[in-house]
Amino acid sequence: MQPFAFLYVNRGRLFFAYLSLFALVALLGPKLTPFLPSYIDLAFLLLILMFTHTLWLAKNYDSNQPRSWYANWWISLLGFILFLVLILFTRINAFELFAAPSSSMSPTLTPNSVVVVNKLGYENHRLAGIQLKKESPSKRPLRGGLIVFQFPEQLSINYISRVVGLPGDTIALKGKQVFIQPACDTLDAQCAPMRALPQIEQGAISEPPYQGYSESIEEHTYNIWLNKHASPRTERYYQGKSKWKVPDHHYFVLGDNRDNSLDSRYWGFVPVDNIIGEVALSW
Repeated sequence: MQPFAFLYVNRGRLFFAYLSLFALVALLGPKLTPFLPSYIDLAFLLLILMFTHTLWLAKNYDSNQPRSWYANWWISLLGFILFLVLILFTRINAFELFAAPSSSMSPTLTPNSVVVVNKLGYENHRLAGIQLKKESPSKRPLRGGLIVFQFPEQLSINYISRVVGLPGDTIALKGKQVFIQPACDTLDAQCAPMRALPQIEQGAISEPPYQGYSESIEEHTYNIWLNKHASPRTERYYQGKSKWKVPDHHYFVLGDNRDNSLDSRYWGFVPVDNIIGEVALSW
């Protein structure tokens, strides 16, 4: 509630300035974390600054100055309540910020990258790890898109991965190459054959021993990393196989950092009910 206290002490401009600063910390905080000592919490420091500034303004308040229409306790309180309701409603039902926890999605998302997740249509209503409500989703992800989902083996953990296989698709891995046969009625002679996802080498990168490649799936083209010196860990593949048919209402996902990603190759498929939303923006 701290920024709203500036309304009560008749400082509307400071209210907007601190509210903007608080939003900036929320958006960019994870990006700054690697450069700060572990004991420094930017949001907490900002709260202390706002609290101290508010106390100073209250102590030196000129009671003879004309008060603006918003300089009443009930307006400050009502504004805070409405703002909180709006934020909670948005986070639970529409959009939410997540931070990439690891390098499994490099180079697309680096550690501590911030992503905006569009939750509309997925009906997985959660807040701060608490499951509030879950309904049958009205939306489905597309091949090549990035999704945030609850890790099937531990629902309290959120993962970010790229959708490669849809329900009914057949996925095969041969070395570092991914092959897909789209879902099809097996009685239909016009079923598409299994095809490899095109990979174009981009050359060495600044993270040896990895090499960069561009990979394409339908209308999506993205960059991946491959370690040419690392053999596929096929002995750890899900069900001991390297070819799978994606079950109904499930998805097959991969990380873009292929040799440093714990994904569907090792633990199986993502149930549609576990999907929180799709990545709309990232930085």
